[in-house]
Amino acid sequence: MAAFALYFASIYFLARGLNLDLTFFQVVLIMTITSLIAFVPISFFGIGTRDAGLLVVFSFFGHLPEQAVALSMALLLLRFAVVFMGSIFWFIDPPPLGEIKENG
Repeated sequence: MAAFALYFASIYFLARGLNLDLTFFQVVLIMTITSLIAFVPISFFGIGTRDAGLLVVFSFFGHLPEQAVALSMALLLLRFAVVFMGSIFWFIDPPPLGEIKENG
């Protein structure tokens, strides 16, 4: 539950940083719908499906398509940054996979 709260809070503050006038409830609603759409396995990292979902949902709230694309690109960059940081930590101190296989 706390992980979802942090996820939605990070997107809320990202949207605020892009000067999008969204309430926290709207962010939760938009990202829930968009995440369900992005689960359709037709693209890499949800690129395209997430964008289309954001465009449709943003239009219901009266926001411009450019704002939806800006948020989508910012979300993608944020995900790449998290993956990049995780990769760095993985290469610096990889987990002992041999022990995991033996004990698993």
